[in-house]
Amino acid sequence: MPSDPAAVAPELARLYARVFAEPPYREGPEQVQEFLTYYTEDSAKPGFAVVTAREDGTLVGFTYGTAQAPGKWWPGCDKPPPPAIMDGPSFAVYEWAVDKRYRGRGIGRELMARILAHRPEQWATLTVNPAADAYRIYLRAGWRRVSMSYRDNTPPMVVLIRQIAGWSAIPWGVARGRGDR
Repeated sequence: MPSDPAAVAPELARLYARVFAEPPYREGPEQVQEFLTYYTEDSAKPGFAVVTAREDGTLVGFTYGTAQAPGKWWPGCDKPPPPAIMDGPSFAVYEWAVDKRYRGRGIGRELMARILAHRPEQWATLTVNPAADAYRIYLRAGWRRVSMSYRDNTPPMVVLIRQIAGWSAIPWGVARGRGDR
């Protein structure tokens, strides 16, 4: 994990630009600037985390997110948050990107495992373009579809949640707690 989130922002933006220029995203300079703005704002929030992957010093992947207060949910959703999200804090994964040349090597899986490791929140949430390969990857990794998010100027996004390892639910939405605490 980088010690200074601001120091890696330009590198993250360059990788973001490459990854999200690809279909189905086809994002351009305006969206890269939005990414930088959001990243800068998010890095100052409590519970912020960023994890990077490098090969020979070159950034090849990253993921980042922030802790969310109980009840905080994605804008434009067609369904309210599940009880687990209403009742306790969650962790929102905002971005997850791996350079195309490095995909299929487990880098993305390791990034996600590291960002969710040792989180105090019971649940993680994210949104994903359903036309993206990432959507199928998330489903295979145990994420569950719970809603759709419809916002102006963006394609419809699927809202996914996943229980963070170390937590066990009894029943849906009620936590027993982490075994290591």
